[in-house]
Amino acid sequence: MNEAQLISTKKLTKEKWLNLFQRTFRYGGRTVKWLFASRKSKHDVPREADAVLIVPILIDGVAEGTAEPKLIATREWRVPIWDHEWGVPAGLVEAGEPVEEAARRELLEETGYELVDVHEVSPLNYSSTGMTDEAVVMIFCTCRTPADFRQRLDGAEQIEVHPLTIADVAKLVNTDEPINGRAWMVMYMYHRLGRFLEAEHTPALPKHTRKKKPTTARTTKRKTPKKRRP
Repeated sequence: MNEAQLISTKKLTKEKWLNLFQRTFRYGGRTVKWLFASRKSKHDVPREADAVLIVPILIDGVAEGTAEPKLIATREWRVPIWDHEWGVPAGLVEAGEPVEEAARRELLEETGYELVDVHEVSPLNYSSTGMTDEAVVMIFCTCRTPADFRQRLDGAEQIEVHPLTIADVAKLVNTDEPINGRAWMVMYMYHRLGRFLEAEHTPALPKHTRKKKPTTARTTKRKTPKKRRP
């Protein structure tokens, strides 16, 4: 049970995408001030998704049996760590935009792939609630290559796109390169359970019929009855 009493929430900066807030509250007989980052302009509204994180499985050629499903991963330059970070496609939800549509838009913009089916939508989840109240919804989906295959990146975005097989993912989860926390868990579980995903999206292959060996007639020796002694 929460025994803290909220006194105020004050916005300290005036930026477009992310701002710093100070929350003042009473707890344990003392007044506490807490700084946190937020993408929201107001905090007296119902909680909703700030961003979507997309887990897309490329199914080109899977139905025809000519290719295996691939996890679409990204390698993006991230300013706060001043390095490239492995992850999966993600982006902010626009005002009034359904999360499925945000996922469709961001997937196309960042990777060039087209969303086919949404298989699972997670509840709101948070990455680091000691620093930010950013809420993310995870979208698990399949995708395909459209005729007009190209990225549609903003000017400052630097994103590489990498379709990964299960073998590729197995190598990546053990690398020392920076990997997004949520994406690492997705990749690890895909590596461990990916073959079940293959079974789900891969049509049943015809069973190989064994050639029967020609049957040869067996010659049986007739036993000659023993002569009875008189």
